[in-house]
Amino acid sequence: MKDDEYILLKEAALLIKQRDYTEAAGLYQKIAELFTQKSSYQKALAAYHKSLSLAADPAVCLSMARIYEKIHRNFSAYEILRQAFMQFGERKDFEQAIEIGFKMTELEPHSFFPHEKMAEIYFSTGYLTEAAAEFQLGSVKAEAARDFKKSLELLFYAFKM
Repeated sequence: MKDDEYILLKEAALLIKQRDYTEAAGLYQKIAELFTQKSSYQKALAAYHKSLSLAADPAVCLSMARIYEKIHRNFSAYEILRQAFMQFGERKDFEQAIEIGFKMTELEPHSFFPHEKMAEIYFSTGYLTEAAAEFQLGSVKAEAARDFKKSLELLFYAFKM
């Protein structure tokens, strides 16, 4: 039905008035999925943003990143993946965080951030060889970005392994 998403919008508004933010966030996710199916990507992104404002959910970030990639906004995809990366890390879902980190390096190959954060995860989980390699990659990319302080810091960690 054409009006499904608008009915859900009214329901979500009512839930917000009732302060049931988690349920409202879920409805905004459904609204975003409906808009995505119709290729109304800007409306889908707006609904996802509203969902995130009500309840943090890394799965929403992943859905948004896919849309940003479809509309060729790679930096926006990178930024929203950064949020998902941090949320998965806080939840100790390191496997998912590492997977997102690799995706981030594809989207923004010159960024040292994903390498630094993946190295921290590898270090905390005992994968020292992988940690050292990621710290070294991050150091090279930080140096290329002319962030010499960060480059030296990451290089120090790499050689400390």
